[in-house]
Amino acid sequence: MEERAFLTVDVPVLYQEIRAAAKTIGDDQRRRAAMLQRLKSYYQRWCQDWLGDETRPFYVLNSRV
Repeated sequence: MEERAFLTVDVPVLYQEIRAAAKTIGDDQRRRAAMLQRLKSYYQRWCQDWLGDETRPFYVLNSRV
């Protein structure tokens, strides 16, 4: 580390730490993640329908009306 910036990253060790942390995820958290994955497509579709196709932002400050 130099001036608060990482100069190198040991990628294999990083992946080892991530795998070790992932093993500690409990069954409740796994079930919740699976449920959210199943709901994701419905939520994205709902948001798209709610927002409509293309939007043009309106800012009162820049309005010419």
